[in-house]
Amino acid sequence: MGKEKLITVTDTRRKERIQEILAFHGIPYSVRIKQVYPRNLFDNSMMGGAGGNTVKYNYIFYVEKSVAERARELVQAAQG
Repeated sequence: MGKEKLITVTDTRRKERIQEILAFHGIPYSVRIKQVYPRNLFDNSMMGGAGGNTVKYNYIFYVEKSVAERARELVQAAQG
């Protein structure tokens, strides 16, 4: 069976909450972590900035297609 993207979050607390929900309900998942470098126009090297751009992360959750709808319902119920 293939995997399906469930949700992408940037907040570590939301990431941990989603992990708790999926684990509690016995839904296997995987998380891909992607670094994101947001541009800070006021800290541009051409403007003499000190290089203070911060690194942020996207946490991308994947679940099996067979449980994707159930996982989506559980995550949405917990958020709203």
